[in-house]
Amino acid sequence: MVGVILKFDNWSKNIFKILFNDIDISLWNFDIKYWESYGESTMTKDYNNLDHIDSEDAKKELIYNECEVYPEFLELFISEFSTKKCDLKYYDDFIKSDYFMSLVIIDHRNIEICCKDIQVLEKIIKNFKESNLENKRINVLEKIRLDAVISVFRLKSEINIYDI
Repeated sequence: MVGVILKFDNWSKNIFKILFNDIDISLWNFDIKYWESYGESTMTKDYNNLDHIDSEDAKKELIYNECEVYPEFLELFISEFSTKKCDLKYYDDFIKSDYFMSLVIIDHRNIEICCKDIQVLEKIIKNFKESNLENKRINVLEKIRLDAVISVFRLKSEINIYDI
């Protein structure tokens, strides 16, 4: 297993608290590459300007605090603290990078996760299954094409992570 697509209906007040429940993220670095949010939120930072959001700010508001978070579109890359940030477009870029997880949210209820750590991915899937989200669907990916685009925006001609 190298990835998963998680889908559900309606909204979650904080999908991050659900997915990362009982996972120690203290040594992880959250690198938000893209954020677009609609609706009400109780977050204290302006995520429309990502230059002012560091990893600790992101973890506080997305995981540790009791914020309501409604990302419509998101690109989040997670690494160990001592790793180098880089720009990614393709799954091949991700594989070669120091990031161990790519989490992309499209239309707030479609979550695409690529992960190099199978234990973390299994725990996220377990958390999702145990949640009270409506009409949950899970598509486990055993293989992802190296030319698959890991982004919230893709041209019709570009490859998705679920394309074989």
